[in-house]
Amino acid sequence: MRFNFNHPAVVTGTWENGNIRRELVRVAAEFEIVEYSDAEAPRTFDVHDRWQDQNVRIRTVGGRHYKRWRWDEPHAAFGPESQLIQSLYNGKELDFAGIEAMLDSEVTRVKTIDAYRGIENTDRKPLKREAQAGLSSLAVSGMKAPILKNWQWLGPDTESEVATWRERISAMLANIAFVDGIPHVRTFEPCYQVSRTQLGSGSGVLVSVENARFYAKEVDRTLVDPKTGFEILGKNALMIGAHNFSPLEFQDLRRFCVDAGWGSDDSPRYDIVTHDTDAVGIDYLEMETVRHARILHDHAGRMLKNSVKRDDGVEVYYGQQVDTHRMLAQLEALRVAILRWQSERNGTDHLAAPFEDLLDHVLHLTDSQFGKPAFGITEQMESFGVREDMAPVVVAPVAGATPCA
Repeated sequence: MRFNFNHPAVVTGTWENGNIRRELVRVAAEFEIVEYSDAEAPRTFDVHDRWQDQNVRIRTVGGRHYKRWRWDEPHAAFGPESQLIQSLYNGKELDFAGIEAMLDSEVTRVKTIDAYRGIENTDRKPLKREAQAGLSSLAVSGMKAPILKNWQWLGPDTESEVATWRERISAMLANIAFVDGIPHVRTFEPCYQVSRTQLGSGSGVLVSVENARFYAKEVDRTLVDPKTGFEILGKNALMIGAHNFSPLEFQDLRRFCVDAGWGSDDSPRYDIVTHDTDAVGIDYLEMETVRHARILHDHAGRMLKNSVKRDDGVEVYYGQQVDTHRMLAQLEALRVAILRWQSERNGTDHLAAPFEDLLDHVLHLTDSQFGKPAFGITEQMESFGVREDMAPVVVAPVAGATPCA
């Protein structure tokens, strides 16, 4: 399907006094949206809402998952007032970055170059209905920027600048597909999540359906934190009190709840119907192991930064002396192990030693903490130990143990 779109771009030139001029504009272009038949994009998952008796249908093509876009009629999906177009700008209801995020990144980049001269046309105030639709000033600016013309102030790089923005928009639109004429947007693999909940003075357990956005911020690319080298995870990925399970592991989830002493959710609102088990492409125990290593690294780092104090020249944590040099070394060893996993994606055996070393240190210090939460790092790691113990034991053959024929 061909799609005509006036996409935003930032172009540069010079003011009359010779200073650099940067402006947000729009450029007319044609993009191709991929189309599939029902057979080419088979339905692989249904996320069923028992309360409302509704399904979110997910299809898979070449390992990529797509969910049906449910906010517009198919014929109006690319209309000027469509929810899809608005979402492509503000990123709402999407598992990939929208145009607003691209523009915000460019505005931030320009500020690092020149704090006094920004990008023109980026501060349009949203109308009331636009604000109610969740459109920010930057999103509305992108939607209503002036159409690019052959202005005399433009610099020699305008053509390449426009081409770069067209490539960015094209990469974003590659996350959309039509299946039998119905728009679908790329999404993460669905999964179960079990979480602790507070019920008055006690606690309970909630089983919900989430997706694998915990393990990546965006579905179509991997972002890295330049400070740590860590891959940027999704929202709430490091939260305490939750564990994630494969769509095929619902019975394992129930067993975990019992073994961990969490109780049970006898009537979860959502469930996942898996039509093709081959569409499940994630090793959840591996990803949860890495996520818990990240939780521990984050927690230990915040302990050192926020809670370790100097008392009479001695560093202490809630009155207990801390060997910060040792703890920093353990933090670095775990960071290096996590980076190795990111590079190799070849199992988590090498994480065990640095993980356990830092965990023992953190839990020893945590035991001395006053006012500990009812469910904190200690309980999170103990429940993860239950999850690990549930994993089947695989006996690997030892080289040389079997005589050659």
